[in-house]
Amino acid sequence: MNQTRMAVCIFLIAILLIGWGSVLTTTDDSAEISQAAVEQAQIYREKELYEMAILSCQEALDASPSLENYQLLVEIYGEYYQSVLTSSVLRSYQSALSEAANAWPSEASFWETSAALYLEKGEYTSAYSVVTKAAGKGCTSETLDALGLRAYYAFDSGYMKAQSLSLLGYEGSFTAYNGEAWGVISGTSTILSYLYTDASDIGPDGKLTVTDSEGVIWLVDLDGMKWARFDSEISAYGIYGDGFLPVQTGEGTWTYLDEQETLLPGRYLTAGTFSDGTAAVQYTDGTWGIIDTAGEPDSDQTWEEIRLNPDGTYLTNSRFLAKTGETWQIWKQSGAVVEDFSCTDVDVYLGEDIAYYDGSAWGFVDRTGDVTIEPCYEDAKSFSDGVAAVCKDGLWGFINTDGVLVIDYYFYDVGYFSDGACAVQAEEDGTWCVITWEVSR
Repeated sequence: MNQTRMAVCIFLIAILLIGWGSVLTTTDDSAEISQAAVEQAQIYREKELYEMAILSCQEALDASPSLENYQLLVEIYGEYYQSVLTSSVLRSYQSALSEAANAWPSEASFWETSAALYLEKGEYTSAYSVVTKAAGKGCTSETLDALGLRAYYAFDSGYMKAQSLSLLGYEGSFTAYNGEAWGVISGTSTILSYLYTDASDIGPDGKLTVTDSEGVIWLVDLDGMKWARFDSEISAYGIYGDGFLPVQTGEGTWTYLDEQETLLPGRYLTAGTFSDGTAAVQYTDGTWGIIDTAGEPDSDQTWEEIRLNPDGTYLTNSRFLAKTGETWQIWKQSGAVVEDFSCTDVDVYLGEDIAYYDGSAWGFVDRTGDVTIEPCYEDAKSFSDGVAAVCKDGLWGFINTDGVLVIDYYFYDVGYFSDGACAVQAEEDGTWCVITWEVSR
């Protein structure tokens, strides 16, 4: 029995030794095959026979998928692409980079080269996808961060131009004036044709008030559907919201009309847009307050001024901005002030950090009164869609929430990003256009 066991053990050991020898032989053979293929690839490379060089690289990778062999492959593809600059070679180059990055995900150069190539071709979504995929694999670098920022904040200027645009759009659409008439445009199309002699900004519910060529005032939506007609004597109108249109009467004061042309009681020097049942108004004594849809004061509180948003509303996420004495503060919907913050001037509040002026420069504060970016800007507008406009030497660019300049100081004037679109004055002659993000949010 012992002899039998010993024979079995000897047999197994022999099998293992044969296997190890086979592995060592195979490894040696693979290394030799890889080295020979690499040497041949370099010969072809020197002669600029790139297709043959790539085939030899593939042979080397089949024998040994090492980092060095992948690096050689992408180097040769890079030279090949630069020599021909064709889309078919670029696709093959990107495929090789993807294969290399998947095989060696910690090697940042593969991801960086791929993202840079996509950026070069204006394929911003693909470039950003490469950067985010690299991060998901645990690969980061300063270069990848920079490429990701370039891709994420790339924008399209479109081709629709206007003499003026509303500063805040609605679902990417903006009230526009072409020098002769009013309409509504996006970055790439006309939403409502230039048919009107006057038009308001688009309200928070997607409707705007327009005056047709016959002088009739209509409430319309972005499909051109007419929702109401106003035949009352109106010398000016504001932005419709919550069932009410701010109107200026022949007396020079403002009030509100509903869709049945019933006037609310009360006369005001300024009338904001109704939203969620309230609106900010300036009373005839110059003070500001808040009224409800019955035209009654919402409370007895008054302020020296209430900051209206571009769409005429005053309240966002239960906060608004108001001035008492010589300072501006953040107020809660309940009428309580947010303590420990005040400033000399303030921009609007659109749900993100607010631009404020401390008497020397502009910075940013959140809704709780905590300063998020210290004052350092010549001028600034509040954050919206994750970016804020800042001014330097009279030109405007955009920063992100980290304070990084992500769109350079290109513009003579700007509005606010909303739904991925922003009105900008990009030309010195005063022409405006709509820019939109290339990468969807």
